[in-house]
Amino acid sequence: MTRRTGILALAVTFTLGCGMADSTGGPTEDAATDLAYDAEQEDVAPPGDAIDYTDGRDDALVCVECDPVAGCNDGLLCTGVDSCDWDEMEGMFCCRHAPPVCPDEGACLVGECSEEQGGCIMVPLDVDGDGHSPVSCGHDDCDDSDYSVHPGARERCDDLDNDCDGAIDEDAWVPDGDVLVLSDPGEEPYSTSLAVNDASWAVAWLSDDGTGPVIRTGTIVPDPAGPIASITTITTTPSAPEQVLVVESGAGFVVAWTQQRYDANSIVGVFMNADGTIPGGQVVVLDVGASVLDVTAAEQKATGRIGFFLRSDLNRDYELYYLGVDWPPTSPAWGDHLRRLTWAAGFSGRPSAVGISTGFAVAWEDDRDGNTEIYFATMNGSGVLDGPARRITSAPGDSQNVSLAASPSGYGLAWMDSRAGGYDMLFSCLNVSGARTCPELSITSGPEKSWYPALAYDGHGDQYAIAYAGLEEGLFHVGLTAVAPSSVPPPDDIDPGLELDREETLIFAPAMGETLTSRGVMWVESDGGSTSAALFQQLECEVEE
Repeated sequence: MTRRTGILALAVTFTLGCGMADSTGGPTEDAATDLAYDAEQEDVAPPGDAIDYTDGRDDALVCVECDPVAGCNDGLLCTGVDSCDWDEMEGMFCCRHAPPVCPDEGACLVGECSEEQGGCIMVPLDVDGDGHSPVSCGHDDCDDSDYSVHPGARERCDDLDNDCDGAIDEDAWVPDGDVLVLSDPGEEPYSTSLAVNDASWAVAWLSDDGTGPVIRTGTIVPDPAGPIASITTITTTPSAPEQVLVVESGAGFVVAWTQQRYDANSIVGVFMNADGTIPGGQVVVLDVGASVLDVTAAEQKATGRIGFFLRSDLNRDYELYYLGVDWPPTSPAWGDHLRRLTWAAGFSGRPSAVGISTGFAVAWEDDRDGNTEIYFATMNGSGVLDGPARRITSAPGDSQNVSLAASPSGYGLAWMDSRAGGYDMLFSCLNVSGARTCPELSITSGPEKSWYPALAYDGHGDQYAIAYAGLEEGLFHVGLTAVAPSSVPPPDDIDPGLELDREETLIFAPAMGETLTSRGVMWVESDGGSTSAALFQQLECEVEE
């Protein structure tokens, strides 16, 4: 049986941890990049310094500065006794908690503290948190160690009996049909983007046939006979688009792009239905008298709010900014509506973001320390950071082009890294508070070089999937592989599919996503000259005889 790795874009729920404040209450040498500031104090850097999590110390997560006189009583029964003690390592008074111990009753009833009940209560065992207790306790979960396994779960191609019906992998993921060519002959596609909902993919790219850039966008619906694409063209005035992206929004998608509008740099967008039709006109999201670069977006599922993340020199330095939009916006936002997220000297940009129940998580590249490293933070829907940013990488060379994905247990990150001389693909994982929970894993190394990672959670355990552009022995290819904290399977290539010499074929910007029935990967392929195309490969879950 031949298997191909598949991808899932998923909304999940998280409980976020505490950050660490600077003991002086003011900005540190790194300029306190990461606590969001009051919009009315635009020129005042917020307190706190970025926490470096590369040393593997998780104890910083439980250290919140407190007043030894006032104490730190939170008034909650289930956090237990609170004490404000001096911590030599942190150099400050830290608030510590001693939660009550609630003993279990046997193997099937777990003791938990309940604020509502005013003490310990007994709840059925549910190790994986999927709402089902194990068969061994008289219930229906056939594997209580994996939240993707329980009655009613969607069957996946993962060597597991996901729905507990006694059958393992009724289907297997394989490429389905030929590669779909999305672009027309003579187009020059670039700035690609892909999003997904339960029933369809949405794609967007910029295209130039020699008369100037236009936006090409639409949806792709999975079909047993091959994916069905509905592509349309959007023209813009008064100037050409510079970058385009597509993001899921409710039952459809928002297609957004950057362009110059008279004396402002702008983000403009339209709503697109799941069938690819565009029912309304173009809406101006942002007008600002500064640069608008590296724009990405994500939807907060709980509220439907779309978070735009961008790089701008609004305050002279190139820093990371956030704009939250409830679609459709009634009027354009201006520069004073942008929430500045980073404050350190140097470059901050190329963000990757995901929506979470409490707001958003974002990762980006930052050269505040002299070389480019990856940083991470979470925030609420208004752009107020939950705590200091976490520095994820710390190695010679640059760490760039990060791609972020979320799972129920935390986050995965993939990025390009030049510490070994060329560019390799690395991966690491974080818990919901942003502390690293696995070592850096090399997806590619040695003679293999790789670019443009696209990471997604694949819906099973802590496993993620990565698509990337690779070069091995002079041959370009699209790599697609699964990765988990415990292992890295060898990459699985997808045939680019154009009638071009692979040695002369360049691969750009892979992207991927999963509907409820199919999985897909999009990329751009070019012969380095006059021929290029935007391509899409559907993968289906089916048994090979």
